[in-house]
Amino acid sequence: MSETKAEACLILGDLVQDCAGLPEACRPAGSVALDVECDLHGVRLIRLWMSRQAQGVTFGGQGRHGAWAADSSGRGAVVVMCTRRSCRATARLTNDWLVARLMQVRSDFEAGKGLPIAWLPLSKLDMSRR
Repeated sequence: MSETKAEACLILGDLVQDCAGLPEACRPAGSVALDVECDLHGVRLIRLWMSRQAQGVTFGGQGRHGAWAADSSGRGAVVVMCTRRSCRATARLTNDWLVARLMQVRSDFEAGKGLPIAWLPLSKLDMSRR
């Protein structure tokens, strides 16, 4: 794993724990983002972004209150869940997977193959089942 990716994994773990309930924030120009949504209800639950700057890779994000929890089965993952009372949609996402996905979004965008934001529906994301 590259030094940037290793640092990113640690930073993302802290970020995911800190970002729930943050007010809407603009992501920096040139950044890429992942929007995790409940595709059953059309609700964005969490947005994580990554930006390359002169001082290195930085991360940011915001999320709905109650839309995430630390994964109790081990270190390095977060469980994202729909905040609707009757919905049981959830996904377990590892930090390694999140970093790899952000890097793929950046690579695709720089190659002209996609947008700087990837939409990730909960129904397609449960990493614990893969």
